[in-house]
Amino acid sequence: MIRFYFDHNVHVSVVEQLRAHGIDGMMAREDGHARASDDVLLQRATESGRVMVSYDRDMLMLAANWQASGRAFTGVVSVDPN
Repeated sequence: MIRFYFDHNVHVSVVEQLRAHGIDGMMAREDGHARASDDVLLQRATESGRVMVSYDRDMLMLAANWQASGRAFTGVVSVDPN
């Protein structure tokens, strides 16, 4: 099962609906990281064995930078809110 870590910009109602359908998701604000930088959020997601979910395009850039430098992370799902 894939476990997810939701960025602070993902609305709580989205996470609640996913949980209602059996998806394992943790929100950054539930983890005490509501105001953390993208770098800290991606690190926290990785440490907890979760895939980062974000609407923030900067998260994709960060993931590309981590990948280019050989820094491991669990994964990133980028959601287009449109």
